[in-house]
Amino acid sequence: MVFVGRDAGGFLVEIIRHELSTPGRPRILEEHYPDHPNGRGIKQPKLRPRTVAEQAFVDIGPGAERWLRTAAASGVSRIRAKMSRAVELAALCGRERVDQALPLAAEAERFGENDLASILEHVDRPRLSLVQADESFSAQPGTGAWKEFGK
Repeated sequence: MVFVGRDAGGFLVEIIRHELSTPGRPRILEEHYPDHPNGRGIKQPKLRPRTVAEQAFVDIGPGAERWLRTAAASGVSRIRAKMSRAVELAALCGRERVDQALPLAAEAERFGENDLASILEHVDRPRLSLVQADESFSAQPGTGAWKEFGK
């Protein structure tokens, strides 16, 4: 979307150009709202859980709040079912671990049915040292056999 205006000489000039967005994913330029982070003023609205299940999800920790805000802003479907699944995983794996995995899921925009469990499984894997591949340890026999190909 292009916004134009008239300059001092009366000519139309481009003021700013914005990329188009899709429903549920607004594009807001923060520099247009220097005194209003996230377009909402200084403070974010407080979460108000209305049911026991919602309260159980929020009680997981700050990661749960971040996940919920990101999921709601993205227009994720079946949020309550996914919140319930997170509460179950917190009971099985521990609240701290789930609270660490929820912001990772939000940051990666992973809101599928089993995405949180997959992230928990991945985070639990032992970290292996990085192995740099080089030609001295290659199992490739080389390209010498191909030198006559096509002649």
